[in-house]
Amino acid sequence: MAAVVGLSVTLSRTAAASHVADGLTSGHSHALPPVPLNPIHFLSQWRVDVLAVVLAALLVAAYAEGLYALHRRGTRWPTWRTVSFSCGVATLLLAGCSGIGTYSVVLAIATLIHGVSLLLVVPTLLILGRPITLLVVSAEPDRLRAAWFRVLLGLRRMAVERASTNPGIPVVVALSMVITIGGTQLLPNALWPFWGRLAIDVALLIVGSWVCAVVIHVAQGRGRLRLLPAATLAGGIIALFAIVIAVPTVLHAQYFGYFLPPYTTDLLTTQRLGAGICIVITSGWFLLVVLATSQRLVAPERRQRVHSSS
Repeated sequence: MAAVVGLSVTLSRTAAASHVADGLTSGHSHALPPVPLNPIHFLSQWRVDVLAVVLAALLVAAYAEGLYALHRRGTRWPTWRTVSFSCGVATLLLAGCSGIGTYSVVLAIATLIHGVSLLLVVPTLLILGRPITLLVVSAEPDRLRAAWFRVLLGLRRMAVERASTNPGIPVVVALSMVITIGGTQLLPNALWPFWGRLAIDVALLIVGSWVCAVVIHVAQGRGRLRLLPAATLAGGIIALFAIVIAVPTVLHAQYFGYFLPPYTTDLLTTQRLGAGICIVITSGWFLLVVLATSQRLVAPERRQRVHSSS
């Protein structure tokens, strides 16, 4: 509740939009993305995002090697986890390299979708693919290599299980990060420089991976309140975006107002549309967590691990 009130106060203090009559200055026009004419144009403008491309290449290479090693030994790996991991890599590339990433520096709708994708969707899909577990299992014949992966898996479990004893802390951290980035001058100051955008994207992925790992770990338990952290996180983010829709004030109006001609003619409508899409994405994320942590999927894998260890 305090986080929601804090964002509403920040929005109420945002300055009015500053219109630039002649559009963009010639000094910056060469670095800006093309003018989107329609949704197809918006989705067709692709660029090379260094973080997304490098991270996706490393993830795919490691995961494919693990799958190949298991295939040669005749060991089966759950297909749905491979599909989840593949969707996570595809979402990472979509958020970074498609029009969502291209126009995230000039359009609020793209900025919001880009941020929510990196904070919630990408980490969750990748975590559900269990890449570290796959590397450990596939590297078993090589004891030295398997030992390194087991150390990495142990560090991950330590960070996740300790936070799982009080999952409210990761949820508060995630909500606070959303407010800090979106409700302060940090976002407009960091959007334009390359290193600023890179730092924000890295922070979103790191915090999102930790928070989503904790939420998924708790949701895979057997308690009655196992979905409470996921529901609280989803509800908090939805409440924040609902405020963005309800408050008739443009967030970071001075920054996005600079790009009024020719990228958009109505900052408030664009902001509300982006917030509405993010509410749908967050709701879909919660449904994904519920389905992926259901006992029908978790119980068979748990029994298989017990059988293989005995």
